[in-house]
This record gives sequence, structure tokens and C-alpha cells, in this order.
Amino acid sequence: MYIQRAIEPTIRAISKELPVVMLTGPRGCGKTTTLQMISGKERTYVPLEDEDVRALARSDPQEFLRQNKGPLILDEIQYAPELLPYLAAMVKSSKRMGLIWMTSSAGNIVPAVRSTFEEKVDVLTMLGFSDAEIYGYESVPYTTSADRLMKRVEVCPDRDLKEIFSRIFTGSFPELYANPEEEPPAFYAAYVDALLQDDFYEIVESGNEQVFRRFLTVVASNAARPLIVEEMARSCAISVPTFERWLDLLKNAHLVQIVEPFADPGLKRTLKISILHFLDTGLAAYLLKWTDPVSLENGYNAAAFYETHVYEELLKSYLNAGRTPSFTYYKDKDRRELALILEEDGQLAPINIKMSATPAQTTVRNFKALDPLRTQSLSGVPPRDIADGNILCPAKELHPLDPDTWVVPSWLI
Repeated sequence: MYIQRAIEPTIRAISKELPVVMLTGPRGCGKTTTLQMISGKERTYVPLEDEDVRALARSDPQEFLRQNKGPLILDEIQYAPELLPYLAAMVKSSKRMGLIWMTSSAGNIVPAVRSTFEEKVDVLTMLGFSDAEIYGYESVPYTTSADRLMKRVEVCPDRDLKEIFSRIFTGSFPELYANPEEEPPAFYAAYVDALLQDDFYEIVESGNEQVFRRFLTVVASNAARPLIVEEMARSCAISVPTFERWLDLLKNAHLVQIVEPFADPGLKRTLKISILHFLDTGLAAYLLKWTDPVSLENGYNAAAFYETHVYEELLKSYLNAGRTPSFTYYKDKDRRELALILEEDGQLAPINIKMSATPAQTTVRNFKALDPLRTQSLSGVPPRDIADGNILCPAKELHPLDPDTWVVPSWLI
């Protein structure tokens, strides 16, 4: 059964305005299936992972495009970058909107695509299923507005922590929902093997497969934690340059994301700390050898899994609308911490994520860290607009903790 993807209206809308749409995201997240479902029989589907198809595209792009006329779905365009200038010429001569849809599981092709098509392309990122897609309600970019959240209560089904961890353990890959009889550990074992064979084959060929598997485990164990490269490299028994190069591979494959530290001249005690997030909790659970959701919920790193899951959902709410959120992480020398600060239209929206269903009143002190920005007196630095703070947690209901801070059930994302 096909589950409608929240990004579909975004793809359709952009296709009416631009000739090229590129859909990036991790292998197996449903990019190709989504494009095929919404295009029907209108488009020619071309799988560039196929060796014969790829060989013609790379050796004779003109003949390839003579055989495959638009409108097109070019699947995994990174396998045939030689096509790009010929596709640009095709776009220029056609002037048809939505002429080319392409996918890629490798983010490093994006700069070449942008430079080739310039203002004629929009690049969208698609991850695995969101809660909105699985439970069948509207996906909208998250804001901390109390008015919006109260309206959200009416449409989002509530979920307890047990159900949330079942979702965390399963992860977000469509295959696990299309075939519910398949056990997540078996799926993820095959998934990692496919990554090593197809995306990270150079590591396998260099004899570093087992070291890289250890690296994957170390990265998963540090999800929702500060990115301390030297310590993590030491845990992997690899050099810092190797660790950084391999981490770039994971970012390029849309498997991890780094949230950079918040900075503002009005705050003097801020620490420059980045946070690492794994973009599929099911894959992380497999790598750390969790075998069922109950054990994971009661495990030593349950709070980290919960936080990275909530981060995923927040991120998807924006990506599915064709937007990239400006998220940063805050921590200062007074040990005040904000999991995320969302900056949009000049406004700062502070967000904390806690696995406790009843956050203590003392957690409000974290949100007070931004108060100096409300009345800045520095020369030439205007005050900042600070939105309501949100504590996303497994609470049973939405309620205020104080006039400026709301306790928000995470299922309202």
C-alpha cells in the first residue's frame, strides 16, 4: 500500500514554475516511488543505477537523450554527471516547466546541478516517513506559536511513550511499513550491506570495511550529543582526518546532520558546541544492537534516541514543505541548554526536548538565557524578537509552564 508523501504538493507546485526538480535523500527513503506515483505514465523513467543505461548516458549523452525524450525521471543522476550540460541544453530549447525530475542519494552532486541549471532548478530533500505521513494528518512547518499548537491538538492523534518508542525502533524507511512482517534488524542489516556495496564501496575496496562498521556504531552512539571529533576518532581507532572524511560521507548520504552552535554578539557566555543527529533512529538502534522497542525505551541512551527522533520530525516538517530550517544549538558556561533555536524572519524560537512527561519548573531557566537579547544595549545591535519557548516531551496534553513557555506533546509536531 502506498502512503502519500507530504512532499508531493511541493514537487507539483515547483514543477509548474521551474523546468527541473531534484529530489535528494537517503537511499531507500522513497524518492523514486514518490516521483513515479505522482507522474503516472506521463514520464519516461530512466534508472541510471543500471550499468547498461549508465554506460550509454556517460559515453554518448546525445544518443541517450534521443532514446529518452522528456518529460523524464532520471534516477540517481550522480551516476551520470556527464548528462548535465546536455540536459541544460534540452531545458533551454524546450522551455517546458517540470521537464526533468531527477533523484540522487549523494549530496555531493548538488553543487554541480545548481551550477548547471542555475535559477531553473529547485533542489528538495526528502527523508523517511514522518509521523504526519504514517498517522495521516497534515504536515506543516513547526512553529512554537501557542495558537498554532492549540489548533494542532484537534488534528493530531495522541501517542504514549510506548508507541513513540515503537516508532523510534522501527525507523522511517518505507519498506518497513510496506512489509510490516519484516523485522527491522534484518532490514537494517541488509541496508548497511547495500550502503557498503553501492555508496561506500571505496572503503570496502581499501580493506577498511570492519573499521568503517565500527565508525558507524560510534557515530550512532553519539546521536543527540556534542560532536567532539577527537574523542570519537579515538573511539574508532582512526585519525581525525579520516573520521572527518568519513563523517562527510554520512552527511553526503543524508544519514547524519550536524546542528551548529548559536551565536549572537549580545551573549558573551555561549559555548561553541555542535550537536550530531542521526537521521534514522531505526538504523541507529540496529547499529547499537537494540533488539526491541521496550529494551530501547528502558535503555541507557533512551533520552538521546527520543531527542534525535523529535529533531528528525521537526526537520521533516520543513523539508516536506520545500524549506530548510535554520536550527542552532545553545549551551553556555552557566550550563543552560536549548536543544534547538529556530530562527525565522528575524525571530528566535527556543525549543528544548525532554523525555520526561512532566518537565520541572526549573527547566524555564534555560529559556531565560536568551533574555539579554530582548533588550540589547550594544551600539548598533537592535533587540531580538523571542518567540514562546517550547519543551517537546511525551506529555499527555499541551499546557503552559509559565507565560512564555509551553509544555508540548511531541506528537503535535
